Amino acid sequence: MNTEPINIQDRTDLSGSHQGEVVLVNVFTPKPGQMDAFVAAQTGEYKRLLGKVAGWKGNRLHCSLDGRLAVNYAVFYSLEAYKAWRESELFREHGSIIAPFVEKSEPGIYEVLYQAGEI
Repeated sequence: MNTEPINIQDRTDLSGSHQGEVVLVNVFTPKPGQMDAFVAAQTGEYKRLLGKVAGWKGNRLHCSLDGRLAVNYAVFYSLEAYKAWRESELFREHGSIIAPFVEKSEPGIYEVLYQAGEI
């Protein structure tokens, strides 16, 4: 496993509690020339982790039109489920798999205030 750390700029305070779903929005800056490799690694990880992360509802991965940034949108059934994921061995493994392709990661956790239509 790669031990190269990802530059994670996470300023989210997870010390409180929250009822209901939460959404992780993580903006990734892949290393120059590594967008395709990052997308392959990240989507491979979605498949590998499917059914293994308690409380994980699903993900969407987006790429900016200029090809510089990728945005991961992940839904968890609860804040506690997200916290457990962040502290898990699976999370550490996941980080080591995508680290070679990532220059910077900027995650934040959000609550849904309103939803219109199906997304």
